[in-house]
Amino acid sequence: NPATLTVQVKPTLVAVNKSLIGVEYLSLTLSVYILDAFPDVKAENIVWTNSSSNMLFSTSTDLSSSVPFYQDYDAVKKVATLVVKNVSLNSGGGYRCTARNEAGSGSAVVSVVTEGP
Repeated sequence: NPATLTVQVKPTLVAVNKSLIGVEYLSLTLSVYILDAFPDVKAENIVWTNSSSNMLFSTSTDLSSSVPFYQDYDAVKKVATLVVKNVSLNSGGGYRCTARNEAGSGSAVVSVVTEGP
């Protein structure tokens, strides 16, 4: 019987935009490509954090107006997205997306600068 070798590869993350300007009261979309991962990354293994507020964004996909953000993962396009629905002047800082699979983890940072209308 021939032996089978399976190579696992941790995810590589690349920010779609490395820096963005968030305008107060509007929404802001941050996106990261998740590349080269084997086995594939599952949505529940993707976490966003904000370095300024130390806020952890869970895997909420709740689109109701009471939730200030939502997170999505398109497994076909391999794109993780965080939408901050109502940007405030305190929404700025570095947003880190970390993705994990059985081989390890990778991350990418999107820097956000906020300004008033």
